Amino acid sequence: MIRSYKFRLYPTEDQEILLSKHFGCARYVYNWALNYKTEYYKINKKGISWMQLTKSNTFFDFKKENEWLKEVNSQSLISSIGNLDRAYTNFFQGRAKFPKFKKKNEKQSFQAPQHGKIDIKTGKLHIPKFKGGIKCIFHRPIAKGELGTFTISKNTAGKYFVSILVHVEEEIKPKPAPKNAIGLDFGLKTFITTSEGSMYHSPEFLKKNLKKLARLQRIQSRRTKSSSNRNKARIKVAKLHEKISNQRQNFLHKLSHKLVCKSQVDTICIEDLSLKGMQKL
Repeated sequence: MIRSYKFRLYPTEDQEILLSKHFGCARYVYNWALNYKTEYYKINKKGISWMQLTKSNTFFDFKKENEWLKEVNSQSLISSIGNLDRAYTNFFQGRAKFPKFKKKNEKQSFQAPQHGKIDIKTGKLHIPKFKGGIKCIFHRPIAKGELGTFTISKNTAGKYFVSILVHVEEEIKPKPAPKNAIGLDFGLKTFITTSEGSMYHSPEFLKKNLKKLARLQRIQSRRTKSSSNRNKARIKVAKLHEKISNQRQNFLHKLSHKLVCKSQVDTICIEDLSLKGMQKL
């Protein structure tokens, strides 16, 4: 079984610079590989896997032409191409749209698939190229197991996080037969209505913050493009979006806890409908 843990990072100024280099290099390699795979398919009428690409002379020449890529962990660059392959798989299996080029102002991330360590006593995350470790807040215990890939990310609000995969040896117990079940019906006027008749309304966090969001977006649009003031305005907009997202997650967690614990149910049934399609009607 694989478990995932996400923790907040607090890098120093020098570490932020090195993190920016990793984000930029991973993004640059991803975009290069996306362009190469697209052109390769146009010419050869077939795809090329990430393993074939990383072992080819083309990738070797690409790294040779861009010597500055050596400043970051080489495994992170290869993982970036592997992520592109998964994006292609998700597209062909109908789970996502066609991969698009990554932008600097969007969420940034890179992976450290090897030699990652954590030190809970000192509160440090250790990955290649970062001597001394990065300060990390381990706000909950981590299950014992083999550590897998470390994914370091930076959201649009400028906050850093690490997601850790842990391979845990646990026995999968068979699910007991349901005794108490409840059904949830999503609606347009109410958020959900249970089969017991209880109705829960949406707090509408976005609607409550629309005026403030519109004001911040107007300020951002009036700033000169590529200027520091525009970037500061962009961060304010991103922080408000993050706040709204956190409010939604908090509401959903509290509601799900209430349904499971207070209702004392062991099975929740949810209808399989397209809410976006219902809104169009």
